[in-house]
Amino acid sequence: MAVERLYASFKFSTYENYTPTLGIFLAVVQWCVGIFIFVLYMHDSKWEEDVSYCTFTEPRTGVRSLFVATTLAVIEFMAMATFFALLSLNQRRQKRIIDCSLTEKYQIDENIRSLKLMIPMILTHAVTMFPGTSAFGVYFIINWRNLEPYSFALFEETFNPLPFYCAAMPVILFWRHRVLRARLWYGIHRRNTVHPEASDCMRENYFRALHLQWNTALPPSQQ
Repeated sequence: MAVERLYASFKFSTYENYTPTLGIFLAVVQWCVGIFIFVLYMHDSKWEEDVSYCTFTEPRTGVRSLFVATTLAVIEFMAMATFFALLSLNQRRQKRIIDCSLTEKYQIDENIRSLKLMIPMILTHAVTMFPGTSAFGVYFIINWRNLEPYSFALFEETFNPLPFYCAAMPVILFWRHRVLRARLWYGIHRRNTVHPEASDCMRENYFRALHLQWNTALPPSQQ
């Protein structure tokens, strides 16, 4: 996402005319990186042994796991810094655009809107990922000679708040989305509002009938 938004910010004048080649390329790179990390962890695993689900924290593969975790943390930090820098760049550009076309103005506004949407996502993910990664890294540096296969499993359950990301993300996105908030408050207000149309109609019908009764002359036979 950071690379795509970087490209959209610097090529804002011609971005909408490009083919989806960049998106396809980034998706392929993402899959390749994920497969590489999986193979890096599993290519020399001892499948004949019964161990805990996170077996890559033993001394033989501990350095490898620490390297991957550190790399992911650095990438997360770089992406977060990139989003904030791009938001500042596009906001400054928005203030000084005069001779830009409508397409360029729209793309700048779209860049700002998408960055404001993505920044809470990347911040929430970073806040929930860094504690577990940092704690395990410190533990590994201090006690790397005595690592056991279940060490990472214990850290996953004790220090890693990443599962809360799934619960916090919808709440944060909903609260940041003004349209959804407005619709929620409108729905609550509408449900709690008493609509007097029915009672007004009944009252008008009653007084109309009463008015007719009083103002209509009775036939001689009934007088």
